[in-house]
Amino acid sequence: MPTRYSDGKITLTYTVQVIHEHFSDKIHALVLACVPNGNLNEVYGDKIMKAGKGGWKKAKDFRFRYKSEGGVLKFELIDGKPPRVEIISALENSNIAQTLGLNINHRHHL
Repeated sequence: MPTRYSDGKITLTYTVQVIHEHFSDKIHALVLACVPNGNLNEVYGDKIMKAGKGGWKKAKDFRFRYKSEGGVLKFELIDGKPPRVEIISALENSNIAQTLGLNINHRHHL
């Protein structure tokens, strides 16, 4: 996929993280994140990356850091700077929002 569309807008990549109990269908949260592409390196620099399980030396995987010293990463070039990451659904009575430091759009039941 190109890093820019034909109209010049930057291509975005979205990831969905499912936080669940191991060997269970109990889903605690669905987290949606917008990962900036390399064309935005001047804007975000190293704030969005962290080492994977193998560390920087092995460099076999990429981890998106959705929080930095200033809190949750924001869309720096959009008016109002909305967050790049949000919980789109969380289990009712879960403390996942406090654990991750994110806002919740919706709560669900089992």
